Amino acid sequence: MSVRRVQDLIIWQVAREVAAEIYRQTLDEAFERDPHLRADLRRRARAIMTHIAVGYEAETPTGLARSFIRAAQAATDLASLVQITTDLEMLGRPALAGMFTKVAEISRLIKGWQRALRTHRLAQRLTSTRVN
Repeated sequence: MSVRRVQDLIIWQVAREVAAEIYRQTLDEAFERDPHLRADLRRRARAIMTHIAVGYEAETPTGLARSFIRAAQAATDLASLVQITTDLEMLGRPALAGMFTKVAEISRLIKGWQRALRTHRLAQRLTSTRVN
């Protein structure tokens, strides 16, 4: 399969699923008591998708790497916020398990992209310094 748009990337698709699930879960009236927490959860979920999209559109490997660092940070923030909502019993165990699985998958995929970028940059440096 050819990747022609960000929507074709598995990592973006998983981030989209997480964002949609966060929105569904935070519709619960338990979040009415803490609208700031609801907003933070939604903001972090959107940030993951947004940073992946921005990175995909970046014109340089460095731009892509920076965007993926931001997406990884948003995923870490989201995982922490999901844990808080569970500790406060605002989010049920089944929702928590699914959310952590998806956020872990996003983190794993981001790390894979970061490794690929490092390998690509190293290969570029090696070929540019090679003497003929």
